[in-house]
Amino acid sequence: MNNFFFDDLIKSYTLQLINPNYFEDSKQLVERLNKFQEDTNQLIEVVKAHRNSLQILIDGINQLEEETAYKKEHKELALKLSEFKQTYHTFKTSFFEHIKTIMKEEKQQRLLD
Repeated sequence: MNNFFFDDLIKSYTLQLINPNYFEDSKQLVERLNKFQEDTNQLIEVVKAHRNSLQILIDGINQLEEETAYKKEHKELALKLSEFKQTYHTFKTSFFEHIKTIMKEEKQQRLLD
């Protein structure tokens, strides 16, 4: 998964993210982002393999067991993707909240200086 936006955000706020006040939370968020990148790459490979198996349904050959297994796998994959999307959305929200907090504090510091 290409998270150029997140990468740029992390690079832009590196000094603030490693500030002792934010370091632990920042570290955990970056670790979670890396895990999401790995999980996304794995899901992409699973979806590609699943797509390649679609031939079972459209080849015109009556393969009831294989077709049933494909449909079951499809439902499970759809559920897995939906859960991933929901989890990723929650992560993005917490990541942006963390950055927003840092930005607010930085702005307050500049106003005080």
